[in-house]
Amino acid sequence: MIRDLSLAEMKCVSGGHINGQHDPSLLAAGILGDIGGAIWGGVNSVIGLGIGFTGFAIDHAFGNGDATISISGSTIQFGNNPLMVSGSALTLGNVQIYSVGLTGKPGTIAHENAHTKQSNMLGPFYLIAWAGGAILAGINGGSPFGEGNPMERGPYSNPPTPF
Repeated sequence: MIRDLSLAEMKCVSGGHINGQHDPSLLAAGILGDIGGAIWGGVNSVIGLGIGFTGFAIDHAFGNGDATISISGSTIQFGNNPLMVSGSALTLGNVQIYSVGLTGKPGTIAHENAHTKQSNMLGPFYLIAWAGGAILAGINGGSPFGEGNPMERGPYSNPPTPF
């Protein structure tokens, strides 16, 4: 049976449930969508892996060895990364990089997960869109890292969304 889905139903599709009922075909579609998005946004992930592993190596060679690498869902998370400015996080594709002290904070993770979804939707255009939004925010007197950047509005909403 094919029918239009409501917004609430669409939010559940990638979890394989619709109206509280488990549907394996929806789970498969969600997984394939996640894989396709990760491939489309792969160039961003490669850049993120480079930054993440570099910070990890620097910390373990010259720092106190607190930098971490973990996997959560479809993302690789680099925690306590010395290349990050204090209190900041960066998402490139399916790679999330957290500064010292931000690792594992639920609100920050939800925000960065929204950026992962943006990257998987926009693919190689993600960085261009984010930079364009940052420039627009600056022109309008806002912060490139705040809601003045259209690429930050959804992630800062409650709950965080891609857009």
